Amino acid sequence: MNTTATTILSQSDENLLQSSRITELEDENRRLKLCLGIGLGGGILVTGSIAAISYVYFSKRYINYFNQTSLLIFSFLF
Repeated sequence: MNTTATTILSQSDENLLQSSRITELEDENRRLKLCLGIGLGGGILVTGSIAAISYVYFSKRYINYFNQTSLLIFSFLF
């Protein structure tokens, strides 16, 4: 014996279902944007910090190296 069930939705029920689906999609979109923002922002923060620290470190090393070599050159001249 085969039985089939049909569901008849009124227009207001259908609008309610569509609006709840839209709300669920908007919530998922908001969570996705938040996670992407945190993930990418954190990566940029870490990378930028490493770049700044490296620049300061190697600038100081270069200046110290340059000062030492220039002192050696002047000591040989005089």
